[in-house]
Formats: sequence, structure tokens, C-alpha cells
Amino acid sequence: MTAFSPHALTLKLLGAILALWLGVMAALLAYAQMDEGETGTAIIVFPPGWSLEQSLAATHRADARLLTPTAFDNILTVAGDRPGLVGRLKQAGGLIAFRNLTLGGISFAGCLGGDLGGSL
Repeated sequence: MTAFSPHALTLKLLGAILALWLGVMAALLAYAQMDEGETGTAIIVFPPGWSLEQSLAATHRADARLLTPTAFDNILTVAGDRPGLVGRLKQAGGLIAFRNLTLGGISFAGCLGGDLGGSL
């Protein structure tokens, strides 16, 4: 007969919580991903290691306006009115773009250190 182990139970519970969190985050990010023809507000991810200056220059080349930087130099929250904003951002070097969804009063940009309080 095996003895009850609170440490094993805790590790199993932690593993289940992490697996659930990963599944929810993967589904949420897939839902928030923007297509190349979309326009509006986007959180654009540039290659890791890009400086803020490189990210801003790429945003300018894509004819997008900066709404807010984030805590990461390669991730910006931008906006544009012309169709195809995301496609232009990707041509300028962007890897992926997400809609700035809000959950429980917290936006994706807010989770990344951006401040959209007075920008929109």
C-alpha cells in the first residue's frame, strides 16, 4: 500500500493548472491573431533582439502610427486606417500581429507593459 504524499498531489495539481493555462493561452492567441488584410489596432511582434529604433522604423515604413510601446523593444501597439496594415507590417519585418483584446478590464497591451489609457 502506498502512503499519501502531499508533495505528489501538489505537483499533479500544479501540472494540471499549467496544462490548462497553456491550452487557454494557445486558444486565445490563435483567436487574437490578425490576417494580413486586416487594419485597425494591432500588437505587432518584431524579431527578438530588435531595438526599439528598429521596431519604430519598421512601423513607420508600414505607414502605421504608434499607440504605445511595451516593456519589450520588439513589440509595439500600433494602428492604421488603410487596408492591409498587418501585411505591410509583416513586409517591414513583423513576425505576427494580434488584436488588442480585453479580458476582465485588462488588455493584451497592458499585460505587455503598454498604456492605452488615453490613446484610443
